[in-house]
Amino acid sequence: MLYSHSVWVPEHLIKYDFIQHGFFITFPGYGRILVDETCSPTKGLMHFLVLMLIFFGSWKHKTWFIPTGLVIVHIIGVSRIVGLTIVFVNIPHRWDLFHDFIFRPFFCAMLFLIWVVWVEYFFLPKKTTDKRQNP
Repeated sequence: MLYSHSVWVPEHLIKYDFIQHGFFITFPGYGRILVDETCSPTKGLMHFLVLMLIFFGSWKHKTWFIPTGLVIVHIIGVSRIVGLTIVFVNIPHRWDLFHDFIFRPFFCAMLFLIWVVWVEYFFLPKKTTDKRQNP
């Protein structure tokens, strides 16, 4: 699913001309990119899911926050592949920099940010309210 979503964006929105063969995206005159299982946000999805299941908080909020977070993590994964595609076509000599030091940490930072949103807006407000009611 990541691959199909990741090639849809450059094809339909950015209007790049490329050829798909298996999990390769070939850009005539530029080279090709392999989108393999290591590109998949599956590990990030699992980290987020397990973290949310074991972390404290209301199940009332978890029933909508977990699916929403999973969709956001998938969108971030697609954005990473699309961003790397743009780098590959426009500044290929910077591929390694963007692949290893910009987009990978960005993905991890976004996972952390989603968890921070949970803690700040759904876990801590309840704890603060409970402390105010029981002086």
